[in-house]
Amino acid sequence: MPRQIKNPKPQTLVKHLMSDIWVVSFYKVSDNSLRHMVCTLLKDFVGAYDQKAAIELGMERGALPVYDLENEGWRSFRFESVVSMVKYEPQKKTKKKTKKKTKKKTRKRP
Repeated sequence: MPRQIKNPKPQTLVKHLMSDIWVVSFYKVSDNSLRHMVCTLLKDFVGAYDQKAAIELGMERGALPVYDLENEGWRSFRFESVVSMVKYEPQKKTKKKTKKKTKKKTRKRP
């Protein structure tokens, strides 16, 4: 079962997003709809400079810029709108079982 953190504090959000990929659930400001974003602040995705700048900007403005892996770009959410975060676990692809085609045996006519 994935690890879930309810109502994370800003420092907790930043700490975990810097070290892994998470699904962050938050209420969108414009229409109050619940959204789920697969995001991170890992240096592998955002670079060291962008990581530091994103954190500083987020703490200053109260809205954290993160890298959204599904949309492959920067998005942000307000700290106070975050409901929970769950560690991301990619779906395992299941292989479809395929039936082997068997050759029909035909009898030769005499």
